[in-house]
Amino acid sequence: MLEQRILFAVLIVCTAAARGEWKVIAETSGAAPGMAYDTARTSYEPPYLTTWTRVELSAAATLSNGVEYLSALQKVAVDCDSQTWGVAYSAFFASADASGAAAYVHSLPREQWELRPARAGSNGADLLRVLCSTPKPW
Repeated sequence: MLEQRILFAVLIVCTAAARGEWKVIAETSGAAPGMAYDTARTSYEPPYLTTWTRVELSAAATLSNGVEYLSALQKVAVDCDSQTWGVAYSAFFASADASGAAAYVHSLPREQWELRPARAGSNGADLLRVLCSTPKPW
């Protein structure tokens, strides 16, 4: 009985995390991908601010390994002082809403995170602007 309660509690937490509290940064438009970030999973991991993003494409794209995808969930690290960002984790999905089993997952250990400036006008630049201008509780 206790095992069932624990399993139920874990399922509730996982379901809530999967739904997230997504705030849209950019809508999908033509060839430009849409992006949202999860305000519930934005945190300070010194010296970086990290968040989870959901990227949605209007047409399938293909990774260098041949895997096709329509959406991705990514853990992004941001350095507001240097206005740089980098992707630490990516899960690519065949579905348009980043649901179901990931078609491919790529994860980097923290010591390999590479932060770079975002291209002007990109979703990354918009994400930096929003995250670095929002008052933080820490």
